[in-house]
Amino acid sequence: MNKLRHLGIRFFRGSDHLRLSRRPLFFVHVPKTAGTSFRCGLEQLLPKEDRALFDYGIHAGKTSPAILRMCEANDPWQIFKLVSEHSIDLLAGHVPAKKYVHMFGVANTVTFLRDPMQRVYSEYQHARRINGYRKDFAHFFRSPHNQNRQSKLLQGVVPEALGFVGITERYSESLTAVNEMLGIGIPEIQSNQGRQNLAEFYEFSGETEDELRWLNRQDIHLYEKFDRILSLRTDLRARGLSFVHGRLVKVDPKMVSGWAWFAPLDGISADEPVELELMRNDRVVQTMVAKQYRGGMSMLSPPRAGYVGFSCHHDGKAGDVLSCRVAGSGQVLSPDSVVVPSS
Repeated sequence: MNKLRHLGIRFFRGSDHLRLSRRPLFFVHVPKTAGTSFRCGLEQLLPKEDRALFDYGIHAGKTSPAILRMCEANDPWQIFKLVSEHSIDLLAGHVPAKKYVHMFGVANTVTFLRDPMQRVYSEYQHARRINGYRKDFAHFFRSPHNQNRQSKLLQGVVPEALGFVGITERYSESLTAVNEMLGIGIPEIQSNQGRQNLAEFYEFSGETEDELRWLNRQDIHLYEKFDRILSLRTDLRARGLSFVHGRLVKVDPKMVSGWAWFAPLDGISADEPVELELMRNDRVVQTMVAKQYRGGMSMLSPPRAGYVGFSCHHDGKAGDVLSCRVAGSGQVLSPDSVVVPSS
């Protein structure tokens, strides 16, 4: 049975029954975030090498020949056909999420983030050790290419919609959460690390740290957001409650709208829509169900074929504070609160 426990086949817990996954996994491998360890763990679960595709650039030996042919022909449709017709379980690489997210679905897209300053320095060390980079660290981190790299790889994808975002500094906890979500057993291994302990932090001088923070402020904001989200997911799981992907998108003087769906558990996506409570000044004023079609998210191929939206009229006045929470769990959608604008 262990030979069959791969990304395309899910086990029901406590059962010998098998379940085919509807879609394979897309791993956005952000450099120097323990992504190689995660990818190698995934590869151990694959029954055959040809069930995975890798896109690490045209000059990387790890890149799959099929990807190289697609790049040469400039025809991404060929990758879509390959994934659809040949039981591909995994596509991974140093690629922007938007390159393949529509093919795999945002709920099946995962990545890891790392403390931005630590990640930049780790990439600098890698460049010196592997690529023969000879300039100093200041020259490296002042290059626009090396700033906010995590945000750039996720640009064009609503962050809250991503199926799972792990935190490198909380790798064991992240691995537990993603395994429960996918219903698989990715092993915890270490690979391609420039030091033995990822929890060990590099130290910078005050001026260097200030400059690094300023130049990578988008990444810092993103990292802190998903550090909080991981804590929320862990807390909900401990209480036996489901995590919800969602966002309050628009609030005007008369209407609120957004989208929401349940995160999968054991590789099984929930079909039922999310019930939500609209709060005004910390009091529940009405309920909503996220089952309206959201065509604007079609590029992300969201769950429920896009029927994940909600909207309703509200009676709030200018200056009132509105928020939206999941009925039953109390999880508050992002942003935590929005002020009703004047007409």
